[in-house]
Amino acid sequence: MGQLLFLLDFGIFIPICIGLLKWPSLTIEFRIFLIYLIIAAASQLTSYLELDFISKILIQYFSSFIVISLIMRMIVKLLETNLQRYFTFYTIVLFLIFCLDYVGQWSKLVKFPFAYIFSNLIFVILSIRYIAKEFALSLFNKEIIARLLIVIPLATMYILFDFLQLVYLFLYRDDTKLLMQEAYHLFWVYIVFCYVLYSFALLWAPRKETYI
Repeated sequence: MGQLLFLLDFGIFIPICIGLLKWPSLTIEFRIFLIYLIIAAASQLTSYLELDFISKILIQYFSSFIVISLIMRMIVKLLETNLQRYFTFYTIVLFLIFCLDYVGQWSKLVKFPFAYIFSNLIFVILSIRYIAKEFALSLFNKEIIARLLIVIPLATMYILFDFLQLVYLFLYRDDTKLLMQEAYHLFWVYIVFCYVLYSFALLWAPRKETYI
C-alpha cells in the first residue's frame, strides 16, 4: 500500500519531466495537458503540508476547477470546432458552479464533489466525440495515437471516479466499507498505469510547426 501511494504521488513526475524536456516542440494541446499534470501534482503534494482542514478543502476545490478547465480547453482545441468561442463563458459558469457547490456544503465536514462530477461528465462527452471522430477517420499515426493516449485514459479515469463517488454516496455502509476501499485501491492502480500512457503520449507528441 505504501509503495502504491508513493507511485501515485511521485509517478506523475515521470510524464512531467518528459513534457518539460520536450516543451519547446510541444503543440498547444500538449502544453495545456502538461500544465494540467503539473497542477495535479502540486495538488497531490499539498497532503504533505501542515495545513488546516479548511485550507486543504479550498485548495482541493480551486485545483479541481483549474485542472478540469485545462483539460476542457485541451479537448475543445483537439475537436477544432466553434466550441472554442464559448470557452470563456463556460469557464465563468463552471467557476460559479464550484462556488455554489462549496457554499452549499459549507456545514459538511466531508463534501461530495458535485461540481467536479458535473464538469467531468461534460469532458467525457466531448472526449467520446473526439475519439469517435478519430476512429471514423481511421488515419492513425504516431501523432493521433499520442493524443488518444491522453484522451482515452483521462476520460476513463473520470468515468471511474464519478462511478465510485456515486456508489460511495448511495451504498457506503459498515458492511461495504472494505469493498469500497479495495475499489479505490484499484482506481489508484489505474491512475499509476495512466502515468505510463501519458509518458508515451508526450514522447510521441507531434512537434510544433516552425516557420522560417
